[in-house]
Amino acid sequence: MFIWPFRIKEKVNSMKSNIEKIDFAILSTKIELDKIEYDLSARLKGAAWRSVQRYTENIIGPLFKVYGSWQIECTRALEAYYREANILPNIGFIHREKFEGYIDKWEAAIEREFNRKHVNMRRIKMLNRLISKHQGYIDSMERFVGNTVGIFDECRRLEDIILDTKTGLSTVKFDTEAGEIYFTELSANLINSLNLESNRYDLLNGGLTYKEINELCRLGFELPELRSMYIPMKKCGEEDFFINLARKDFDKAFSKVPENTVSQMFISEYILNLSISDGDGELTRAINAMLKPVEYEDGYGIIDGLYTTHAVEYMKMLYSCLEYKLELNSCSFLDEDIRNRNDYNDLVLRNERLIALATLFGSAYDVIGEASETKNKSLTSASVPQLSELNINGLLFNDKLKSYDYSIKYSGK
Repeated sequence: MFIWPFRIKEKVNSMKSNIEKIDFAILSTKIELDKIEYDLSARLKGAAWRSVQRYTENIIGPLFKVYGSWQIECTRALEAYYREANILPNIGFIHREKFEGYIDKWEAAIEREFNRKHVNMRRIKMLNRLISKHQGYIDSMERFVGNTVGIFDECRRLEDIILDTKTGLSTVKFDTEAGEIYFTELSANLINSLNLESNRYDLLNGGLTYKEINELCRLGFELPELRSMYIPMKKCGEEDFFINLARKDFDKAFSKVPENTVSQMFISEYILNLSISDGDGELTRAINAMLKPVEYEDGYGIIDGLYTTHAVEYMKMLYSCLEYKLELNSCSFLDEDIRNRNDYNDLVLRNERLIALATLFGSAYDVIGEASETKNKSLTSASVPQLSELNINGLLFNDKLKSYDYSIKYSGK
């Protein structure tokens, strides 16, 4: 195995420069697409306009966003690659097998020197320095290879979608008699990939990373679902809930209570998915972040003790949201003919957890509300006696009873 550090640094600089130029191209294309859509909607009517509109909405728009996703991911990958390349030593090339041969030869020379009647310690030190230097070169190369392996895999995946789409688009035909464009030659899988990547692009463009998006998908969220929740949350300034939960930074996520309904429903869905995917330990950690007492600051900027008002608000909010989801889920059993056994089992599992979680948060609301004397009072009032310590312990889902066992520890006024 061998590499040329100088060539790697030159290449990555060149690639970064080319990617930066794409920013302008993507922005210009977006402006042109918006202009075309506006002009066509104003001038074209009937079948001709509908066909162009479908073509733009189903193919060109999503394909443009895949280019955007590719540019974002490629930029991030290159930045990481560039950081690793800059750590490489300033040397023309590193050849592991050749350098290992040098090291073997120098170690043998040291051994011969020690066997001489008059040992030349100066020569031994020089050889040891050479051994250490070349071993460092080998280590730096292996570290570089290990840290950059697979770094461009996501870029190549997006490139494949783009190239497959461009190949498929070469078969698009125009029917002059009907006056419509047909793109059914594109496979359903390819169109689905474009639409999924279109949703991912909106999330990436909003500031999320692939790692954060993949974490939410691992918990059971679908990309269209994530996009439909993230966009309104961002518009109302509550996207921090989304981002911090994607990072599993519960303390930051639950340091305040959401006001927007979409944010509240997202948090309740996150808690549901978290309980199913990651179990009682992570659910306990999330709930204790909600229950953590916070400092109350009055209108004059004076901090006056620790309060758990927002803990009561969280318990009430989650109870209401989960109860609403439970109603919708229960209606699915009545309104839909669920023939797929896996879909049916998933719906049953979801129903069981919704009942258990709604009961958990409803009972916690009662306990904490009574203990802190905030139940049936204004939840925004910080003047009532509050708890200075509050946490949940021993949270465990009872699989037989389909409910949660837990205890709450609290102290204060």
